Parts: sequence; C-alpha cells; structure tokens
Amino acid sequence: RRPEPMTPAVTLRIEAVLVDDEVGFSFSDLCQASLCTPAQLQALVDEGILQPRVTDPDPSRWEFHGLSLPVACTARRLMLGLQLDVAAVALVLDLMAENRDLRARLQRAGLA
Repeated sequence: RRPEPMTPAVTLRIEAVLVDDEVGFSFSDLCQASLCTPAQLQALVDEGILQPRVTDPDPSRWEFHGLSLPVACTARRLMLGLQLDVAAVALVLDLMAENRDLRARLQRAGLA
C-alpha cells in the first residue's frame, strides 16, 4: 500500500467586528461591508428597507446605523440567491421579522 501524500496545513483566519447601533457606516462603507453595489444599496433605501440616519440628496453623505449591515447583507443574499426584486425583498424581510417576533412570543409564553 502506497502512503498517502501529506496535505499541507491550511490556515483560516477570520476577522470579525462587533457591530451595534452605536457603529455608523457611510454609504461607501456600507457598500463595502455588505458587498452591495451602490445601485443595490440605493434601491434598498428607495424601497424603505434601509433608512439613513443622516439624509442628504447626495448618497455619498448618507450615514447608516450599524444594524443596517445585517439587513443589507440579508437583502443582498435574497436578491442574488433567490433572484428577488427589491419589493419582494422588502416583503420577505417583513415576514422574517414577523416570524422572529412570533417565535419570541411563543417562547415567552412557554409554548416553544
């Protein structure tokens, strides 16, 4: 029996940043962090999915709450993975939030 070749060690480095509502993102920072294109992010704002905390006619001056990041990331996954348009993404995000709320209520009531 021939010995199996040695597999080189693989090092995986993961970096994380804790994001809460105290953290803020500029338009370009949120694009970069969420991997959304500027057009996608603009569409999420236009649809009301994301609300800048600092508004201005110029999107480059917008600032977003830190909790906008997971929303933008989820919206992007829905748009790309399921090929949903922005209106459908808004509906899915609303249904996901309602589902979380209902599960929390069931858990508080001791039924889950």
